[in-house]
Amino acid sequence: MNSGNISNFVTEYNWLNGGNYTIYCGKDGSRGVSVRYNRFGPDFRYGIITGKCDQLVGNVWERTGEPI
Repeated sequence: MNSGNISNFVTEYNWLNGGNYTIYCGKDGSRGVSVRYNRFGPDFRYGIITGKCDQLVGNVWERTGEPI
């Protein structure tokens, strides 16, 4: 949904599933992007997280609870 840089964005405690990439953290100039404590489903096309995320903490697969 955003083709430019992202600033001060937090995604936490969500169930996320689907898309080409479920999370796109933005380009090289993005700052303050955190993806924390989310549960991810299997319905993505290319991957679950891409781009430059500043913080990736506590994210797990929905079915197994295994860390991502």
